[in-house]
Parts: sequence; structure tokens; C-alpha cells
Amino acid sequence: MLDPITGALLVLGVGLSLRRIRQPGSFLLIAWLLIMLVPAIFSLDFESPQSYRAIGSLPAACLLAVVPIHALWQEWLQDSENILLPCLFSHLLLCLAQWDTTTTMFILIFKLRILLRGSLFTAGNNYWKSDG
Repeated sequence: MLDPITGALLVLGVGLSLRRIRQPGSFLLIAWLLIMLVPAIFSLDFESPQSYRAIGSLPAACLLAVVPIHALWQEWLQDSENILLPCLFSHLLLCLAQWDTTTTMFILIFKLRILLRGSLFTAGNNYWKSDG
């Protein structure tokens, strides 16, 4: 699972790589992503769904998410010698993606743990009160 910013960059990267499919690097990234998704696609219905079957596609997905940033970077460097704007833009994208991940991992999951801890604590107390 990717955050929305990285997911959007992945879609753009897949589009750019499909447009340049005859280049070996683009072909390799698309093939890597598709081949490593095969175990997750062909898993049986009665098996429990696991993300470990598709974990081999994660590096390819991350590299494909960088493709649009690299293409934009190359365009900016060809047009001007000013390197400050591409650096600021790429850092802004990375900071936004990291902020989304941080808020999801640390704030929302922390709130969920507090809710679960309260309900589990209450259930545990009720169990011990009824037992003794």
C-alpha cells in the first residue's frame, strides 16, 4: 500500500515507462512489477490474503514512483542551470509523502491502540471479575 502522493507518482511513472517501453530500464521496471505481482494475483480464494505474496513488487513500485520526478528533474536541468527549483520541488514532494505516512502510522494507529486498549482492558476486567 502506498500513500496517495506516492501512488499518484507510481501511476505517472507507469505511464512514462509504458511510453518509453523500448528502453531497457523502462521495460525492466514494468516487467519487474508485473512478474512480482503474479503470486498475489494467482493466489486461491480460500487462502488467507497476505501482502507478503506481493512484497517483491515493492522495490519496483518505489522506483516507478521516482520516474516522474527524474523526468521532471531532467527537463528542468535542460532548460536552465538553476538547480534550486528542482531540489525544492522534489524535497516538497518527499516531505508531503512522509507527512502523510507519519500521520497515518503514528497518530491514527496510536488512537486505534488507545481505543482497543480501553476495550480490551474492560473485557479483561469483566473476565477476571466473573472468574473470581
